[in-house]
Amino acid sequence: MLTNPSSYRKMLRACLRPLVVTALDPGGPEALMLDPELLWAARLDELEQVELWTRGCDRAASSVGLGTAGEVRVCGSLTQKFIPGDVLTVVAYAYVLPEAMGTHLAHFVEVGPGNRAIEINSRPIRSQTIHPSYVLPDNEEEPWVGLAMPAARSTASGGPSW
Repeated sequence: MLTNPSSYRKMLRACLRPLVVTALDPGGPEALMLDPELLWAARLDELEQVELWTRGCDRAASSVGLGTAGEVRVCGSLTQKFIPGDVLTVVAYAYVLPEAMGTHLAHFVEVGPGNRAIEINSRPIRSQTIHPSYVLPDNEEEPWVGLAMPAARSTASGGPSW
């Protein structure tokens, strides 16, 4: 059975930070070469697409490849955007069906000196199914919220009034 692509939600899957660029390789493949331990910790696979964020809020897309221990090597045309010593955050996303949201985990890797993983955490999605300020009355069993939005009331034609 095919699923409507609009049913999927783009969710954070992995985040590694802060990484320090160790080398540039303009003649290399279009990829970010990372320490295999970091790929393992973030559950990233070789050739997986990621986003690179800088502290200056610049973003770039790349794939990841297997580097050597402690390595964060920027290759290909991306070398024009970075210099050794730049600090990066690497993130990856997953497209998740609503019914799988309860089992999806986001993996966070805190990176320390020498681009080595110092803390690895995973956490599930915390969905907000009702408004956070809603308090369940003592006599009510099921939480049900009807938001009062006067501007969005239906008109006689069945559409919103705005």
